[in-house]
Amino acid sequence: IYTGLIYQDNLRSASAEDIYILRGDPNEEWYEPRFTYHGFRYLQVMGAPQLMAYTDVIGVVVHSAVASAGNISFAQATLNQIQHNLLWSQKSNLYSVPTDCPQRDERKGWLGDAAVSANEAIYNFGMAAFYAKFLDDIADV
Repeated sequence: IYTGLIYQDNLRSASAEDIYILRGDPNEEWYEPRFTYHGFRYLQVMGAPQLMAYTDVIGVVVHSAVASAGNISFAQATLNQIQHNLLWSQKSNLYSVPTDCPQRDERKGWLGDAAVSANEAIYNFGMAAFYAKFLDDIADV
Protein backbone atom coordinates (compact mmCIF):
# COMPACT_ATOMS: atom_id res chain seq x y z
CA ILE A 1 0.00 0.00 0.00
CA TYR A 2 1.46 3.34 -1.05
CA THR A 3 1.27 5.87 1.77
CA GLY A 4 3.41 8.63 0.27
CA LEU A 5 6.08 8.03 2.89
CA ILE A 6 9.41 6.26 2.61
CA TYR A 7 9.17 2.59 3.60
CA GLN A 8 10.96 2.13 6.92
CA ASP A 9 9.68 -1.18 8.29
CA ASN A 10 12.93 -2.88 7.29
CA LEU A 11 14.86 -0.58 9.66
CA ARG A 12 13.37 -2.48 12.60
CA SER A 13 14.22 -0.60 15.80
CA ALA A 14 16.75 1.77 14.22
CA SER A 15 15.74 5.38 14.52
CA ALA A 16 16.73 6.72 11.11
CA GLU A 17 14.79 9.96 11.18
CA ASP A 18 16.00 13.49 11.74
CA ILE A 19 13.62 16.40 12.17
CA TYR A 20 14.86 19.84 11.24
CA ILE A 21 12.69 22.95 11.41
CA LEU A 22 13.69 25.61 8.90
CA ARG A 23 15.03 28.77 10.51
CA GLY A 24 13.73 30.91 7.64
CA ASP A 25 16.95 31.96 5.90
CA PRO A 26 15.97 32.52 2.25
CA ASN A 27 19.56 32.04 1.07
CA GLU A 28 20.51 28.76 2.67
CA GLU A 29 19.51 26.24 5.29
CA TRP A 30 22.11 23.81 6.61
CA TYR A 31 21.58 20.76 8.76
CA GLU A 32 24.03 17.98 9.45
CA PRO A 33 23.27 15.43 12.20
CA ARG A 34 25.92 14.99 14.89
CA PHE A 35 26.75 11.90 16.90
CA THR A 36 24.90 9.66 14.45
CA TYR A 37 24.99 8.51 10.87
CA HIS A 38 22.40 7.05 8.56
CA GLY A 39 22.83 4.77 5.60
CA PHE A 40 20.15 5.81 3.16
CA ARG A 41 19.00 5.62 -0.40
CA TYR A 42 16.11 8.07 -0.27
CA LEU A 43 15.43 11.32 1.51
CA GLN A 44 12.02 12.73 2.24
CA VAL A 45 11.46 16.44 2.85
CA MET A 46 8.06 17.51 4.11
CA GLY A 47 6.62 20.95 4.74
CA ALA A 48 9.12 22.97 2.71
CA PRO A 49 7.73 26.45 1.95
CA GLN A 50 8.45 26.01 -1.77
CA LEU A 51 8.98 23.19 -4.23
CA MET A 52 12.47 21.76 -3.95
CA ALA A 53 14.64 20.20 -6.62
CA TYR A 54 16.87 17.21 -5.88
CA THR A 55 19.85 19.56 -6.37
CA ASP A 56 18.70 21.60 -3.35
CA VAL A 57 19.84 18.83 -0.99
CA ILE A 58 23.41 17.63 -0.51
CA GLY A 59 24.19 14.29 1.13
CA VAL A 60 27.46 14.06 3.03
CA VAL A 61 29.46 10.86 2.72
CA VAL A 62 30.86 9.70 6.06
CA HIS A 63 33.15 6.71 6.56
CA SER A 64 36.47 5.81 8.11
CA ALA A 65 39.48 7.34 6.37
CA VAL A 66 40.69 4.53 4.15
CA ALA A 67 42.70 5.33 1.05
CA SER A 68 42.18 3.56 -2.25
CA ALA A 69 44.76 0.78 -2.64
CA GLY A 70 43.88 -0.66 -5.99
CA ASN A 71 41.79 -0.20 -9.04
CA ILE A 72 40.35 -2.52 -11.61
CA SER A 73 38.34 -1.80 -14.73
CA PHE A 74 36.66 -3.99 -17.25
CA ALA A 75 35.64 -3.75 -20.88
CA GLN A 76 32.04 -4.38 -19.81
CA ALA A 77 30.16 -1.45 -18.27
CA THR A 78 28.09 -3.80 -16.10
CA LEU A 79 31.21 -5.17 -14.37
CA ASN A 80 32.51 -1.64 -13.82
CA GLN A 81 29.20 -0.71 -12.20
CA ILE A 82 29.38 -3.76 -9.95
CA GLN A 83 32.89 -2.75 -8.84
CA HIS A 84 31.70 0.83 -8.23
CA ASN A 85 28.78 -0.43 -6.14
CA LEU A 86 31.09 -2.75 -4.22
CA LEU A 87 33.41 0.15 -3.30
CA TRP A 88 30.56 2.32 -2.06
CA SER A 89 29.00 -0.57 -0.14
CA GLN A 90 32.30 -1.32 1.56
CA LYS A 91 32.95 2.31 2.48
CA SER A 92 29.43 2.71 3.88
CA ASN A 93 30.15 -0.19 6.22
CA LEU A 94 33.45 1.20 7.53
CA TYR A 95 32.64 3.45 10.42
CA SER A 96 35.31 2.93 13.06
CA VAL A 97 34.45 -0.79 12.94
CA PRO A 98 33.28 -2.96 10.05
CA THR A 99 29.49 -2.86 10.29
CA ASP A 100 26.74 -5.02 8.87
CA CYS A 101 24.01 -2.70 7.62
CA PRO A 102 24.41 1.08 8.00
CA GLN A 103 20.70 1.65 7.44
CA ARG A 104 19.28 -0.74 10.05
CA ASP A 105 19.79 -1.44 13.72
CA GLU A 106 22.76 -3.71 12.98
CA ARG A 107 25.34 -0.92 12.96
CA LYS A 108 27.58 -2.88 15.25
CA GLY A 109 30.86 -4.56 14.53
CA TRP A 110 29.82 -8.16 13.96
CA LEU A 111 32.81 -10.40 13.32
CA GLY A 112 31.07 -12.60 10.73
CA ASP A 113 30.69 -9.82 8.17
CA ALA A 114 34.19 -8.54 8.86
CA ALA A 115 35.64 -11.96 8.09
CA VAL A 116 33.67 -12.32 4.85
CA SER A 117 34.54 -8.89 3.47
CA ALA A 118 38.14 -8.54 4.71
CA ASN A 119 39.81 -9.82 1.52
CA GLU A 120 37.77 -7.49 -0.66
CA ALA A 121 38.43 -4.53 1.65
CA ILE A 122 42.19 -5.14 1.71
CA TYR A 123 42.29 -5.48 -2.08
CA ASN A 124 40.51 -2.16 -2.58
CA PHE A 125 41.62 -0.03 0.39
CA GLY A 126 44.59 0.54 2.68
CA MET A 127 43.12 -1.28 5.67
CA ALA A 128 46.18 -1.85 7.90
CA ALA A 129 45.44 0.91 10.42
CA PHE A 130 41.71 0.22 10.35
CA TYR A 131 42.07 -3.50 11.08
CA ALA A 132 44.82 -2.94 13.66
CA LYS A 133 42.46 -0.63 15.57
CA PHE A 134 39.55 -3.04 15.12
CA LEU A 135 41.56 -6.01 16.42
CA ASP A 136 42.69 -3.91 19.37
CA ASP A 137 39.03 -3.14 20.09
CA ILE A 138 38.19 -6.85 20.01
CA ALA A 139 41.08 -7.72 22.34
CA ASP A 140 39.90 -5.00 24.74
CA VAL A 141 36.42 -6.51 25.18
